[in-house]
Amino acid sequence: MVEGMFLIVLTGLIWCANGIIFSYAARRSLDFVSIMVIATFLGSALCWIFLSEPHMILNGTAVRFGDLAVTMISSGILGTVGVILMQRAMRRGHHGIVWTISQFALIVPFLFGVIVFHEPTTLLKNLGLFFVLASFLAFGLGQSQSQRQQDKSFRFWFPMTLVAFFILGIHQSITLIPGYWKNWDDVANLRGSLINTGFFISYLIAIIFSARLPNRAEIKLGLVSGIFVFISPITLFGSMDLLKKANLLSMVYPLAVGICIIAFIIYSALFLKEKSSFSTLAGIVAGIAGLMLISF
Repeated sequence: MVEGMFLIVLTGLIWCANGIIFSYAARRSLDFVSIMVIATFLGSALCWIFLSEPHMILNGTAVRFGDLAVTMISSGILGTVGVILMQRAMRRGHHGIVWTISQFALIVPFLFGVIVFHEPTTLLKNLGLFFVLASFLAFGLGQSQSQRQQDKSFRFWFPMTLVAFFILGIHQSITLIPGYWKNWDDVANLRGSLINTGFFISYLIAIIFSARLPNRAEIKLGLVSGIFVFISPITLFGSMDLLKKANLLSMVYPLAVGICIIAFIIYSALFLKEKSSFSTLAGIVAGIAGLMLISF
């Protein structure tokens, strides 16, 4: 139990660390695609080498590999679009709010399961969904009331953040599809490797079209981010395995996301000196409370 909670905290902090890299790249006007092509190449390579069992593809043990590859790689490609939009919103807007709303994309897979696969829902889950949606309204009100944000930039970055939220939510929903296949199990542990491969392919195509090579700073950030990309699935799935024994599996994602959001908001306030109105803080609290209710 204690080890599982520790891994959840570690997962949230790792996700936050990657968010800080996105924020730093936005503030320094570094080329985000250049950073991510390095990060996703390293992350996917390490996943294929240390986490997956590619030999099971060759001997036919990995059932429905073709379907899995199409699903996970397409999810990674779509996720790339969402991440790029999120990072562009960071360039013009409040980093804490952009990151927080992006993390709330977790509610879209919940709705996907309920609507498409008719998963049962409860009053608490519905109330949690309401809290998360209400937090968006609080964010919008908090920023529109801020004198510093009463310009065209707010009308640019806030809608872009919402678009990123929906795209990232769809990306996460697609990753759940294999879990609904009958008589199927990821015996070769291929999902993480394939989705990171999808991310890498997308960023590689983007950088080819940009005809730009990463500079030294972008390569360093990409290598650090790539390590985070590789480690986070280990801590995440490790916490799932440990908390499943205590019947607390549903708490893993909401707790990890909540820790990630809180850590990033602290970073935003202390290092970026971003001021948050009462409405913004209320939105953060409401959103995290909503995630927790959805987990019940």
